[in-house]
Amino acid sequence: MNTRSAFALGCCMIAGCLILGAFFGQPLSAQQPYKPPVRQPGTTIAASEPATIVGRYAVATAGAQNKAIVVVDTTTGRCWMKWTDFSTAQWMDLGSPVLQKSK
Repeated sequence: MNTRSAFALGCCMIAGCLILGAFFGQPLSAQQPYKPPVRQPGTTIAASEPATIVGRYAVATAGAQNKAIVVVDTTTGRCWMKWTDFSTAQWMDLGSPVLQKSK
């Protein structure tokens, strides 16, 4: 095999890999594309709506050695916190900083 045919074979292999990658990289026909919730500016989600909305809650750790768990409802701004190093620790409702500023 000479240099010219080896180069042509290499180019064909690369093109074939790119075509196969593009083919297999497509979503399946049954797979629905992600659509973020559409909201008008200034509207909020009611607290009674189901909590199944993707990304509605955020979780973070805080405190020394990350022994506190903080959960934030990203639609209302309401926060809860629980210390994990106490067996009797209850969830503390920290309220909503957004609502506290508006008062």
